[in-house]
Amino acid sequence: MRQLLLRPGAEELTYEIRRIVKKARQVEALGYSMTWETIGHPIQKHNHVPDWMKGVIADLLKEDKTYGYADSKGVLETR
Repeated sequence: MRQLLLRPGAEELTYEIRRIVKKARQVEALGYSMTWETIGHPIQKHNHVPDWMKGVIADLLKEDKTYGYADSKGVLETR
């Protein structure tokens, strides 16, 4: 007996990241270099964090603010 993995209507779900990835693939097809960083990719693909990203993170840490997870809809100021 098979187990139902997706509930009825699940195929109608959409995720914004899929639209972003589609656009990014189009930009990449134009010849632009793309750094793909999603959950698990750095380890699985043996990628290294670029120095400029490390610099941004280091600068943020120097601001001595407390950081945590944002609301699932993102930070209000950046919407």
